[in-house]
Amino acid sequence: MRNLKSSNLKGDLDNIIMMALRKEPKRRYASVEEFSNDIDRYLKELPVKARPNTFLYRSQKLFQRNKIAFIATLIVILAVLAGLIVSLWQTQIARRQRDLAQVEKEKSERINKFLQQMLSFSNQSYTSISPVAQGKNVTVNEMLDQITPNIEKELADQPEVRAKILRTIGSSYASQGFYEKAEKNLRAALDIQLQVLGENSTETANTMIEIGVLNYRQSKFQDSLPLLEKAVDFYRKHQKDFPENSPAKLIQALNFLAANKYYSGDTALSVALCEEGLQIAQTSNLIDNEREVIAGLKVDFGLIIARLGDKQRGDALIREGIALYSEISNKPRWEVGNAKTSLSFVLLNQNKLDEALNVLIESEKIVRETLGDKNLYLASTLKGEANVYTQKNDFKSAEKAATESLKILQEILPPNSPFIAGPMVSLGIVLTKTGRLAEGEKNLRQALIIYEQQSKKNITLIAPCKIALTENLIAQNRFDDAEKIALEAFSEAQQTLGEQNALTVTAKKNLAKLYSLAGKKEMAQKYENK
Repeated sequence: MRNLKSSNLKGDLDNIIMMALRKEPKRRYASVEEFSNDIDRYLKELPVKARPNTFLYRSQKLFQRNKIAFIATLIVILAVLAGLIVSLWQTQIARRQRDLAQVEKEKSERINKFLQQMLSFSNQSYTSISPVAQGKNVTVNEMLDQITPNIEKELADQPEVRAKILRTIGSSYASQGFYEKAEKNLRAALDIQLQVLGENSTETANTMIEIGVLNYRQSKFQDSLPLLEKAVDFYRKHQKDFPENSPAKLIQALNFLAANKYYSGDTALSVALCEEGLQIAQTSNLIDNEREVIAGLKVDFGLIIARLGDKQRGDALIREGIALYSEISNKPRWEVGNAKTSLSFVLLNQNKLDEALNVLIESEKIVRETLGDKNLYLASTLKGEANVYTQKNDFKSAEKAATESLKILQEILPPNSPFIAGPMVSLGIVLTKTGRLAEGEKNLRQALIIYEQQSKKNITLIAPCKIALTENLIAQNRFDDAEKIALEAFSEAQQTLGEQNALTVTAKKNLAKLYSLAGKKEMAQKYENK
């Protein structure tokens, strides 16, 4: 068996496991035998089915299988040209390589043994990790549950390899929505890497990004923030020092740090981080699937600046992101569904209700097909549908979509997540418009509490909530309570977003309406003319 460097674990092994975990049957291995054959090819350093069969990939595999011949030829040529001194120098190198080869051989044997145990998971042999009853169908997640405890024992003296395998398993759990198991494995991998490699390491930075993204999707912004900041700082400083560092990693880290900052209320820094990511993307020659990070950044940045008022550029960026995803692959993917949900926000604000609804229906279909019926992205799509249905006065459909969105998020996220506040606002608006004012007020006030508990106030989220609460209180003829909220909404939107922003304009109209109904004509005229 040829030597396997630990750096080879990333790529083939990741793709083999992720292919086995795919939800779409047509994209998974057709059988356990096919899965076994792919791992066997991986162990023999042959191209695997789970990776695109490109010329570069085949060339890399060919080199790995014949590296000794290539290196030996190079050494001979250098020895002839350089003479005795260089020959002595090469002899010393050869000795070091021999020692390194011995270490890599031992590492390879450990990896091979561990992978063989993975393959024998469901066998009826006493040598398997966990023999199961004859005829029982075993899922890959069941396999991961059983093999994970063996990693510490089998790879005790190979910490770098152990960390990479733990990270791969953690990523696999995360892709299936098993966030607790994912974080446990990813944190274990990071602890090992910090101890063995320190913070100044590509592998450590990569794991920090994995955990940072995972924590962001769980609304654990304070946990996510320092990890993403450290990863961004590392890649900024060492992008040229480490050839293996792809700009894609820095762009990805900048994207999720920007999203974290946005939901934490620091919208100005969020925009600056996205601009930095776009600039890097424009000067980087990213190829194949690496371009996915550019598509994701454009979609997320487009939504952020659209919410801040620049709807034209936001619309363009989101559409560019969707087009780039289509160039990379025409297969259904949740990222496209999420991008379409972002596009619907812009369309809704352009009053293109039918187009927005069609985009959301497409998004819902994609997300349900790829991620299932209980995830953050489906909840976001349903919230968008609720908002469009409300504008179309289809309150029954709006309430159904908002209620389902809220239920999903309450099951998967902590109660103080700003993601949960979104469908609360949507539901509160529907309840207000259908005359259930007390219920509507309750939802809107709960959402406002969540938004204002964040470390910094995000006015693009708070202002719509206060505008909706103002309208609810006006409907209850509680003008004094409504005035307080309405003034806050107008003042905060005006100072943060500007006089011409749509939220500022709406908040001002609410004040004029409020004072008119309360009989305060002079105040009403002030805000009508302001």
